[in-house]
Amino acid sequence: PTSVTRDSQGNLYVVDQGNHRIQLFCQYPTPTTIGITIAGTGSAGSTSTTLSSPTNIALDSSLNVYVSDTGNHRVQMFQRIA
Repeated sequence: PTSVTRDSQGNLYVVDQGNHRIQLFCQYPTPTTIGITIAGTGSAGSTSTTLSSPTNIALDSSLNVYVSDTGNHRVQMFQRIA
């Protein structure tokens, strides 16, 4: 991982640069050690649903996810998941 952040509910968001994805580790209803891929596919790409060497992550107040998609020279925004 190259970057992590938590939301107000304690959920952990992890940038998995080598696997070109963002993983979410939920804390509710019980903490989990199995991540859910919420962005990227596990393979590098340049479409709107893929990432290439992501490095940083940020959340806004609506829990939208912003990722610096370094390999594609862009910032990707992914809407909040329910």
